Parts: sequence; structure tokens; C-alpha cells
Amino acid sequence: MIDGVKIRIFVHATKTEILPDKNGFLGKLEPQKLKFSILVNSEDIEALSVAREASRRHSVRFMKNYALEESDGPDRFMQRVHIHEGCPPMISVNQNSVVLTESLANGRLRIHDLAIAGWQGEFFLTHQQEEVRVYTHNSELVLPERPSWRFEEGMLEEIIGFDRLRGIPPVTEHKELDIPSVESLQKNQAVVDWWSDAHQSGEIITHLSERAMIRQTSFTSREVGTIYSLVPGQKLSYEKIIEIQSRWNDSYEQVFGVQIK
Repeated sequence: MIDGVKIRIFVHATKTEILPDKNGFLGKLEPQKLKFSILVNSEDIEALSVAREASRRHSVRFMKNYALEESDGPDRFMQRVHIHEGCPPMISVNQNSVVLTESLANGRLRIHDLAIAGWQGEFFLTHQQEEVRVYTHNSELVLPERPSWRFEEGMLEEIIGFDRLRGIPPVTEHKELDIPSVESLQKNQAVVDWWSDAHQSGEIITHLSERAMIRQTSFTSREVGTIYSLVPGQKLSYEKIIEIQSRWNDSYEQVFGVQIK
């Protein structure tokens, strides 16, 4: 899946390893605890813990505190994953994912979002990859593509590598990503703005340039042993958009009856 990285998933109680198929399908799993073990054998790759805060920002830390063993050999990290009771069984989104950053040349980073995602008792190992660039701003390093990420002081320098800090451009050279065009869309059509495999949710833009959330429950059907993976700009059709009241007493628009073009 990733060069220099070995990923293994175990049932916590029995230490039985769960092997994903070529599509990442892990099978139907009962509510239980899993171990998400990652063996990193590359100096250019760091494992990060990214946790969402109440302020809607994300605290980013090295996963050194998850290390199973400290040695001169490969670094090993572990995330405990808890499949909760309920219908359908689900995983807390703050626990199901691990982020690996791979340092490239000229201040570029390849970000790997690894996750165990589930729906209706079926679970999958997902891998979503994105390449981003680090910039300088007032003598500090910033990552505009992940604006909600809050790094500890000196953390980005360590991720990039102190021997690779020369030549990083100023943030004034950063260009915002283009919003997907809706000009060719007809009524009840939309394009994907963004999508997270780990959380199985994202946002779409309709033919009227209105935005709405898209989640697993948005789709009309799903084949057994498959999971959704959308890309920005992908077209889809939908039946309706409904205002949803969340358990935190705020509301959002969600699309339903989605069919992928």
C-alpha cells in the first residue's frame, strides 16, 4: 500500500490478525476492540495523531506516545480502535484513522490518511493520498492545504527534515484550489467538492452552487464488500436535500438519493 510501511490489524482479545482483500474489505466484524499496527521502515515517514477539538480545529502530534517498542530498527506505532455497540456498528472517527506524512523534495509532503471505516457491520481498510506543499510565513512554516491542523512549535520543521528547509517558497506563492465547476450541471445534479474515505463523508456543490453534506446514508444502494471513495469534481445525481438537526443542536443540509455518474 505504501513503500516502507507495513500495516497489520489484529483483534485485541485474541491477537488474531485480520487480512484485508484487494479492495481493503476486512469482513463483517462484531463490536470489539482492534489493534491498528503500523510498522514504518523509512526515515522520511512520520506517524501523526490528528484529533478534532471542540473549536473545529485539529491538534496534530507525533504518535511517539503510541510506540510499542523503541529501538534502532523500524518505528512501530499502534492505534486502538473500538467498534461500538449499536446498529449499525460504527467506529469513533477520532480513533479510526492514522496519518502518515512522507517528506519529499522542496518542502512537499505526501499525506497518507489510513483508516478503518465501516458501514452496517462491514469494515474496510482505506488509504487516501494527497500531495501538499509547505510554505514560509513570518519565518514560520505553514500548511495552507490543511488550515484546520494545529501543529506544535517546530513540528513541521521536524516533519520536513532540517536538511530540506532551504528553498521553501513564501506563502504568497500559494494558489487556492479551484472550486469544481457547476456550469454543465442540470437540475438535481452536483459535483463533489471534497470527500474523506476515513470518515465516509464530504461535501457537494449543486447546480445552483449550493453546498450540502454527503454521507454513507446519502446513497441509494451499496454492493456488499464495497465502500465509497469519491474524488473532487466527480459528478453525481440526487433526489433531494434535507435539513438535518444534529445532536449538538445545530443543523446542516444533507443530500439523499445519490447515484454516482
